[in-house]
Amino acid sequence: MDTFDRQYWIEIITRLVHRDYRPEPTLPESDVIFFNVTRKTSNEPKGIDHTKSNEKDYTISFKKGLSFRQMLFQFIDEKKMDEVKLYQFVMVSRSVFSKIRSNDAYQPDKDTVFKFAIGLKLNVEQGITFLASAGFNFKLSSHRDLIIRHCLELSKFDLLMVDQLLVGFKEKTLFSEK
Repeated sequence: MDTFDRQYWIEIITRLVHRDYRPEPTLPESDVIFFNVTRKTSNEPKGIDHTKSNEKDYTISFKKGLSFRQMLFQFIDEKKMDEVKLYQFVMVSRSVFSKIRSNDAYQPDKDTVFKFAIGLKLNVEQGITFLASAGFNFKLSSHRDLIIRHCLELSKFDLLMVDQLLVGFKEKTLFSEK
């Protein structure tokens, strides 16, 4: 087995183990980067070299996604919300919101992303994409993640109800101090 095959299978198995179910964001074609990799196969017995006829081309593409900041302000604009009222409503501090606004590379914590997802009243698909933009996903092994996902699925955006559900499963509250 040559090194390219070995590396290929290691990557496939790693992806299967981690099982990343986040959807790929749709982007304009100008944000897609393509390059070709040429792999030489050697299926012929030793001593016979048909290098030119055994080459295979693989095209690998990478998509540059929207940052968390870009996606947050896109949703704010789409829903015609006042950003100050939003961050106050979801109980995110002014300093954190200022960091998000001023730094495109800022990575918020998962709770902040959950708060904005509920405050923006996102559906599940939007929520998954929104979490992915911040580098997170819904973990199937986490009660907390499943409760937030459930609230997005059923359009339950009442902050007190979300906290009551979290408390009911003995999880840390999202909006109230406890």
